[in-house]
Amino acid sequence: IVTVRVELDNRPGTLAKLLKIFSEQRANIIQVKHDMYKNQASYSGIQVSVTAQTNGKAHIEQLLTALYKEGYGITLE
Repeated sequence: IVTVRVELDNRPGTLAKLLKIFSEQRANIIQVKHDMYKNQASYSGIQVSVTAQTNGKAHIEQLLTALYKEGYGITLE
């Protein structure tokens, strides 16, 4: 199980694009936390935490690589 935190632009489709990567990498999403108000200085960004079930360390690395490849700056929780 892995939890990643990502800052996204606050516009339609950005969450779907992020979650599509989890699906493509066959990571089973357990929980999504979406907080538009975390960054009160700016409503242009949202913070999303995704918890997913994986098949071990190699699968986590594969998922993280795919996220980095798509330009996501992620933080592991």
